[in-house]
Amino acid sequence: MNVCVYSPFYSVPLFINIELRKHIFLAAYGTACGPLLSATAVLPFISLVFHHLHSMTSVFIHFYPPLLFYILRWNSEKVLAAWPNTFHLDHDIEFFSKTTFLGTVFGNTVAAYLAWFVPYCIWIFFVGMDLPRETRKKKLSDGSPALTEYDTVFHANHRNGSCVTFGKMFWNRSVEKSKRQIARNDFETRDLAVYMAVHFACAIGSIVFVAYPCYLSKYAHGTFLVFLLVICTYRGSKRYTYYSTAMYARIIRSKFDHHIRKEDEEGEQAIIREG
Repeated sequence: MNVCVYSPFYSVPLFINIELRKHIFLAAYGTACGPLLSATAVLPFISLVFHHLHSMTSVFIHFYPPLLFYILRWNSEKVLAAWPNTFHLDHDIEFFSKTTFLGTVFGNTVAAYLAWFVPYCIWIFFVGMDLPRETRKKKLSDGSPALTEYDTVFHANHRNGSCVTFGKMFWNRSVEKSKRQIARNDFETRDLAVYMAVHFACAIGSIVFVAYPCYLSKYAHGTFLVFLLVICTYRGSKRYTYYSTAMYARIIRSKFDHHIRKEDEEGEQAIIREG
């Protein structure tokens, strides 16, 4: 596999040696074509809504890295010809290897993921779980609970359905109890453990079942990108349809709700008088 790696400081000597830059590239390649590309397919807020900062930022974060690596992977000769002094590396690299773990796309991507995953698990278990709670466990100097502050991705996702799902699927927890946890942002540690285990499984699975096909085939990589573009466009179209129909219909109904109720009451009174 011939690849090219970008250096913005092509006119000055680089202080990062070539081998380290190759390792970084391998991790970035697997991350872009695995977890990021897969997340684009499953996360509903990644959509082409051009006036919405959050949606468009999500598109750039998740969709553009695998698109960039498509160009670097399958059009490396054209890239090197267009910017001969900018891209310095041109290596044969492997996705899997029987002799080494690091130094491959899979190994370096997993290592990079674990470099985030392990510290994050420690942080959210000891610190993050308490930050959005309505009544925090952390106490101030006067003994009162600390102020609720910040939010986490775990809390945001868990409020949007997974709390109820986990409770019913794993713990036989009542829906009412799950809803109370959602209202207070006070979730159980076992829910966090399942959430992180699912995150880990999905991340590793995406490297094997999505990034590897992208590594093997230009057509597989391109098909994934076209499919994601269609998905993001479809999500955006649903949002615009909502804006132009359901949202405005609800606003109009709310403006005339008083008049409609008044007409209904007058009609009922007329029926009573006639009766």
